[in-house]
Amino acid sequence: MSFFKKLFSSKHTQDESKNSYDLDNWRTQSVQSKMADKSIELETKQSGSSNTVLNDLMAASGEIIELHKTQPSNSGSDDQYEYEYSIYGSSYDKIIKRVMEKIKELEEIKDFDSLCVALKISDSTIRSKIVEALGRIGDNRAVEVLKALLQERFSDVKIAAATALGEIGDERAVDALVKTMLEHSNMNVKNVFLAAESAIKKIGNQDIVELFTPALTDDNHRYQCMAAKVLGDSGDERAVDLLIAALKDGNRGVRSQAAESLGKLKDNRAVEPLIHALHDEETGGCSAAAKALGEIGDERAIEPLEAALQGWYEYDKWIVQEAINKIRFK
Repeated sequence: MSFFKKLFSSKHTQDESKNSYDLDNWRTQSVQSKMADKSIELETKQSGSSNTVLNDLMAASGEIIELHKTQPSNSGSDDQYEYEYSIYGSSYDKIIKRVMEKIKELEEIKDFDSLCVALKISDSTIRSKIVEALGRIGDNRAVEVLKALLQERFSDVKIAAATALGEIGDERAVDALVKTMLEHSNMNVKNVFLAAESAIKKIGNQDIVELFTPALTDDNHRYQCMAAKVLGDSGDERAVDLLIAALKDGNRGVRSQAAESLGKLKDNRAVEPLIHALHDEETGGCSAAAKALGEIGDERAIEPLEAALQGWYEYDKWIVQEAINKIRFK
């Protein structure tokens, strides 16, 4: 069974029943935008003093959608494009400024319910600003809402949700933040990873090795690689044996990342397993093992590294020689 199926079927089920909201209400996608905006109209009729503010937010969302339709293309001259884009940008900034003022009104009176209603607005920029406000309010009722938003399609909303969870500091969010980190390893979503990582640190008192160990043997190789990376970055010596075991994983990428992480930890227990990994038949694992041995700096690795120079490609030979030099001249 996948790590995450185990994780979310067995942990925190009792705690999450407290102060929870209907999560389906907060997973609005762009295809549902018209229905969501219409639902705001219905709910604002019952929202008392926040009625006007919510209507203003909905109107601003519509203005942004219309403004996006007028975004200038670069088909004309550079001067024309620059002029049109400056007009477009100025209009956008004015709308966002108005949005921020309205959200601040709700934030100042800690109107949690109205902010949650406003989350149904389809525009991701407005929703990310609302999420930030929820984080600043610090109401624990927002935890389930924000966890659901970590599954958003838009990165700015995910980043805001992770940051807000860190501000609230509720441990119920940790598993969802771990999942978010493992799912966002690519460079184009690296900021989501960093936001989730920062949130876990802010919540505090978290055992990183315990949190990421299950993912190291997951059936998803991408999760395994990210778990190996996080364990290497942890600086925790308990991760050494786990990463040594990962050197024998059936996936080349996992083996390579495990070797790299062992190099970061610089624990001499990894020297012999890394020497053995130098004979990895698939390119990548052996190069990572050579680099790791150079980082650890144990002289026992010099002779095996010199022997490994034979038969390697030129680029790999350069990596091995650099490792040897690091050990000899440390």
